[in-house]
Amino acid sequence: MTKLAAVPTLDQVAADPTMVLELPHEVLIDFVLKAQGIITVCQTALLAARPNGASPTPPSPTPPAPPATDRLLTVTEAAPLLGVAVKTLYATRTRYPFYVDLHGRPRFSEQGIAEFIRMRQRG
Repeated sequence: MTKLAAVPTLDQVAADPTMVLELPHEVLIDFVLKAQGIITVCQTALLAARPNGASPTPPSPTPPAPPATDRLLTVTEAAPLLGVAVKTLYATRTRYPFYVDLHGRPRFSEQGIAEFIRMRQRG
């Protein structure tokens, strides 16, 4: 019988980052995707803040629920969504808040790209 691993909370990982070393690979991938989703939403909120110390755009009364899963796209999949060449995206990948380095392979949060595009269309 397989023993199930308890998934630590974000506060627990912040207090002891070595906890993730004990997680199974599948759980770790899920944890990274969820954490990246949180980071993307926070970075997007920061980008939406108005310059010169003005208040950020007020949140909608009922924010949409985040999707249950997020896909990590390759450079080839993400470039057309962003309207840039594959070479350009690869060269500038670290500038995007939805970029993830997955074992040395660049990946991009599909949810993060969608939010990035929505924020650009509003502003």
